[in-house]
Amino acid sequence: MGLAQRFPRIIGGLAGRKQHAAAQQILGKVSIQEVWMSDNVHEVTDQSFEEEVLQSSNPVLVDFWAAWCAPCRMLSPTIDQIAEDFAGRAKVVKLNVDDNMETSAKYGIKGIPTLLLFKDGEIKDQVVGATSREGIARLIENQL
Repeated sequence: MGLAQRFPRIIGGLAGRKQHAAAQQILGKVSIQEVWMSDNVHEVTDQSFEEEVLQSSNPVLVDFWAAWCAPCRMLSPTIDQIAEDFAGRAKVVKLNVDDNMETSAKYGIKGIPTLLLFKDGEIKDQVVGATSREGIARLIENQL
């Protein structure tokens, strides 16, 4: 059972399972690379999370998202800008909560978008919901 089924009133503003099912049917299995992601933002999965995030020598901003989530789509250009601003100093990755439920559950993701900032394998900060470029930049700068 996906996060949207477990938390239909929280995630992405969807009121229930019927809306989620309709969104999934319309969007299908959309690749994040096909829709929106700059060259500086990488997709991670349950399988790659430890290596890409927890073992990184740089701070890592993880964007927990879903294709059907309107606030996630609104935040995406900001995430792309942050990735460009911090290229070489911090890593920015996206994790699709519908396709990677193990990692989402491990970190207690109950609403999206959620941003977790990791450094040395530990969560240093988090933001739930859309936020500003400046706010995200401050989080990262505090860990550099």
